[in-house]
Amino acid sequence: MNYEITDKRLYEAIYKFINDEFTDDNLDYDYDNNYDTDETEKNILNFFGDKYQNNNQDEWYFQYIKKEYYTSLENSENNTMVKEWLPNAPILEMLDREFPNKMNSFFGEYWKPVFKQWFKDVYPQFPVKTFLLR
Repeated sequence: MNYEITDKRLYEAIYKFINDEFTDDNLDYDYDNNYDTDETEKNILNFFGDKYQNNNQDEWYFQYIKKEYYTSLENSENNTMVKEWLPNAPILEMLDREFPNKMNSFFGEYWKPVFKQWFKDVYPQFPVKTFLLR
């Protein structure tokens, strides 16, 4: 028996799945902290949830990098990196490995643009140009 699902219904199902996964109860964000210099980077935000405990980058769900981060590095020794990433900013980068694996197994590649749109809807103060998977 075959069932066909419309693009709209698939989009809605993926969006609901993401919305159920990342709720106000289990998702928060904070500015990035450079623990070597004890300075806060106001142009990078780390999004974390229940599993975040030890300020361990491997426990962040995703990271948002503002265009200003790359602009502030333009005159540094990282100029090659800046030239590569500045045109793509602001960037939302998925750091969690489990979530993309789960989404790929359920929805294939279809979940990625839905996730980007979900993020824009939930956090309109953080516009996204590029969505990356680590």
